[in-house]
Amino acid sequence: MRSTAALLAVLILGQATRAQEQQQLLLEAARLDGEHRCEEAEGAYRKALAGRAPSAAFSNNFGNHFVACGQPEQAREWFERVLQANPSHANANLQLARIQVDQKHGAEALAHLKRVSDSGPPVQLLRAEALQLSGQKAAASAILKTLGDKQDPQLLFALGLACARMARYDEAEAAFNRVLASYPQEFDVLLNLGRAAARAGHHERAQHALEAALRIQPGSADALLELGLSHAARQDYSRAVFLLAQASERAPNRPEVLLALARAAEGAAYYGDAALAYDRYLQLRPADEAAIRDRALVWGLSEARLSEGIKELESYVRKHPSDAIGHFDLAQLVWRTDPDRAIRELTAAVRADGMLVSARLAKGWLLYRMGKAAEALPELLAAKRASPGDARVAAQLGVVYLALDRLSDAEKSLREALTLAPDTPEALLHLGRCLMAMERTEEAQVVLDQFQKSRPQTARGPRKESGLIEMASLPEGKRIERDIERLRREAASHPGDPELQLNLATLLLANGNIEDASREFRQLLSGRADTAILRKAGNALMAVREFGPAREFLERAAAEEDGARAELAWAVFSMDGAQAGLRVLETVPKHARSADYFLIYARILDSSGKKEEAAGMLQKGLQLHPSHKEFARQASFLLLRQGRNTEAVDLLKLALKKAPDDPDLLLGLAAGQSIAGEALEAERALRQIEAKWPEWARPYLLHAVLLEKTKPAEARRKFQTALALGLTEEARECANARLDSSGASDSTCQCMRGMLDWLEDSCPPRK
Repeated sequence: MRSTAALLAVLILGQATRAQEQQQLLLEAARLDGEHRCEEAEGAYRKALAGRAPSAAFSNNFGNHFVACGQPEQAREWFERVLQANPSHANANLQLARIQVDQKHGAEALAHLKRVSDSGPPVQLLRAEALQLSGQKAAASAILKTLGDKQDPQLLFALGLACARMARYDEAEAAFNRVLASYPQEFDVLLNLGRAAARAGHHERAQHALEAALRIQPGSADALLELGLSHAARQDYSRAVFLLAQASERAPNRPEVLLALARAAEGAAYYGDAALAYDRYLQLRPADEAAIRDRALVWGLSEARLSEGIKELESYVRKHPSDAIGHFDLAQLVWRTDPDRAIRELTAAVRADGMLVSARLAKGWLLYRMGKAAEALPELLAAKRASPGDARVAAQLGVVYLALDRLSDAEKSLREALTLAPDTPEALLHLGRCLMAMERTEEAQVVLDQFQKSRPQTARGPRKESGLIEMASLPEGKRIERDIERLRREAASHPGDPELQLNLATLLLANGNIEDASREFRQLLSGRADTAILRKAGNALMAVREFGPAREFLERAAAEEDGARAELAWAVFSMDGAQAGLRVLETVPKHARSADYFLIYARILDSSGKKEEAAGMLQKGLQLHPSHKEFARQASFLLLRQGRNTEAVDLLKLALKKAPDDPDLLLGLAAGQSIAGEALEAERALRQIEAKWPEWARPYLLHAVLLEKTKPAEARRKFQTALALGLTEEARECANARLDSSGASDSTCQCMRGMLDWLEDSCPPRK
């Protein structure tokens, strides 16, 4: 039997061995922490603990491990154990103070810092952050100023980081600038300088610093992210998307990169790309309800997934009825098809957040668009109170005052908008209209001339409708530029895609970029576009009277599809005359003779003076139940020429049931009502069209013709407005002749005597 002394020796030896094993495990855990191998390090710590009661030293080390591995709640638990044993433990109090600051609990952090005797710069910086969070900004500023007077670059770098965390970005930028003077090629300094400058709103400085950082580390996801965010903040969304896409390639699982990419793509109107980025982000952060909401919006804005986006947002607002953005987003998706519902959603948004200016502005704009200017006014006045320096609000308020005939108020608001945003085309246009209505014609002409110089170079006609927020607040030029940039990017990503080429060419054409459009059309013609694309291209070119290029497209289309021969016939007629056009029509097989075929036949016959034959052809077309609005518009013109006014008006009203906001149909109906003797209805309709599409010259022109006999002074102002907004050469000559009271003797105007002539701009094409 062993002696007591021998047993004690064995016990002591065993304890020493276990202590040595524990020490080895702790050393191994520290090494793994240094290599940031968090899971393995935690395993070593827990094995070292092995059921023992943790000492204060062990708890402190384990807390440090969790801090290093980004697990603050687990760290808090172990540091609090340290304080139970030693309330004055310096590291535990400092670490708990940092955790409290990170969680924005300033008073709790200060309580821990009271137990720390160290007054070195790191502790002082932490104290400054805690003071700021607890509302003691002056005390925080005093500490920062004292430390900022030092010359040590390392201290200044830490100062910059602390100021950035406190959202004192100007001070952070200044600190990093001072460090950069000593270390001009230091990547971390350039990165943090760029980040601080961007958040301070100094984007040029940010761009310079971040581009320098990228020259040092070209693949840095951090620098690409910050530079992308800076470009997005400047609304340079295309560049932001390019940079953020690179960042996501280098850091595919960083949620903040994917979220920034999604929002930049949304800002650039690359809705498909935005939806994909949101999908990837939500795989990493599935509980982010705001991102779920934002993804639903881009689904809806992509058109192809409109119903899906509406359904998702409906679900979201049921779950979050007090989220103003959710209601606002839903309004953006339903305003075209259900404006009353959009108003309800915007009302809910305003109720949830009365300071959401975009919702009030959109609601005011939509009410005005619905003909409810009196109801729009209080919404816009509330928006102005919430954002008194907002040029968009001032401009829209001026438009509403104009609709309410409060001309002096309209002038004041529109001039305010131009003070805030000089040379804004829309504000200039409405101010010109206002001055015309006030009979200040010469002054109005100066403003409208200025509008002509600053307006986007669009083809004459009503603007294409965009989304609710874009229509309410984004200048037309910005919308067009963004659409062109988006299509250029998509076309570059899919070279040879004929549909993208067509969309880009058509938009360039509508924007007046004739040279660029012609280049795109030539590329399209030399490619492998199918018949449908060729026909669309030909019709787009005919719409702007580019009959030669249109003929080339339609000849290729007609070689493969008999239905395209009728459209080709109109292009040939426009270039070579009626006989040439009719010869092409005669080649159309009977099975391909659609309503459009008979309409074109009737139009050519009518232009040749064969009225009875034209009427017969038109009747055959009408019997085929025309399927689209353009047929209804052109057929109604022929009916009006034949004196069948009631039939023309009824046909246009029928077409408007399917396309209630089509500007050409509405203008045709107004003209038809005028010709049919419904002068009051026609004038009411023209005023509504002018309010909805104020940049479109043709309604003012027809309005002038309608008023010439009954209200000559107002007719004169309408002519002047139409001229200022831009007319075709023939219409401009005739309008000027009318203003000079010499229209009857002007040979160029003999074809423009009545309302319908002006509507169609129907002088025969000049050979």
